[in-house]
Amino acid sequence: IYNPKYQPSLTGTTNVYIDATKTDSVSDYRYFSDGAIFSSFNNMMSVMPGILNGNRLNIYMNSDVTENIYMWKFTGGEVFIHMQGHTINGNLAIESQSTLFKVFGHPDLSVNTAHYP
Repeated sequence: IYNPKYQPSLTGTTNVYIDATKTDSVSDYRYFSDGAIFSSFNNMMSVMPGILNGNRLNIYMNSDVTENIYMWKFTGGEVFIHMQGHTINGNLAIESQSTLFKVFGHPDLSVNTAHYP
């Protein structure tokens, strides 16, 4: 529901992509949708609904990124960051009390896995 009276939320498992080689357009910042591609984590966070409704958000990195990432607005679900062998040149800070975060470094999900909390 895109209505200013209601906070946006996820309605199912959602996959988004981070590709630092992409140039974002104005339309990229209007709606958050499954399959969306953003040039940075911070651009994604600017339109990402904070309420996950028990759903999973998969974030796939398609390139290396250079930025400090602060993930704080999520509640009630799971956020999986799939680095797919790419690098975050910066800090990744996660603050949440009701969201499970997992960071997968290698394309094979069984390798190089960090869990938070």
